[in-house]
Amino acid sequence: MRSTTAFFPKIRTHRPLSIVSMATSSPPDGSDPSDELPRADSPSPESHQAASRPGDKIAFAPTDYTDGRELLDWESHYPPLAKRAIRVEIAYLATGVVVSLTILFGIGIRFHERLLDGQEAQLAFACYLSAIAAGYLGGALFSVKWLYHTIAKKTWHLDRRPWRFLSPLLSSGLALAVMLMVQAQLVSVLNKDFVATPVGSSALGFLVGYFTDNTLAKLTEIAESLFGVNPRAPRGHGKE
Repeated sequence: MRSTTAFFPKIRTHRPLSIVSMATSSPPDGSDPSDELPRADSPSPESHQAASRPGDKIAFAPTDYTDGRELLDWESHYPPLAKRAIRVEIAYLATGVVVSLTILFGIGIRFHERLLDGQEAQLAFACYLSAIAAGYLGGALFSVKWLYHTIAKKTWHLDRRPWRFLSPLLSSGLALAVMLMVQAQLVSVLNKDFVATPVGSSALGFLVGYFTDNTLAKLTEIAESLFGVNPRAPRGHGKE
């Protein structure tokens, strides 16, 4: 789903998390821009100006803190139509984050107040809903991070909108699927008791949601071990 390194070749990629090896990922273009504090060896303003020439590639932080701009260049470079489109995407992602957090807080309050004790069906439903909401939250936050970087680097475009809108939905569906696989012991990374509470389900769901790409890659490995490798499948099939 997110694996075209040609888009941003200078960005560092995610390293797999050790806590859940199957829930690691990279941005849509195989990279993860990070927000680090400036370093003493940061490029000089002259190098930033040189990198802003037409045709030159602009690196993400921490290599370039100016976004290719000169000093006091503070105005947006996007036309009004693009600004409206960006605001729509921000509103969509922000709404998704707020709704998913509200669901998780509501379930968490009921669980911690022991309102679900002795109600096995409601507890199971709360666990599934927690995984879905947390997966959506992880996917939405990943899209938010990617959105503000592409806006600042002047690489935002409408063709990425379907990815930004659909990525959280894919993440929530994957979170639920992985939770079911853990419960069925198809995936032995975690004990099924880990997802027997909304807290555990939320933790797993968020990891899968934020690190969707490598989750898909790991699921591809599982499928190939169960059903064999499809010789007609393109290279990397199942990872996009």
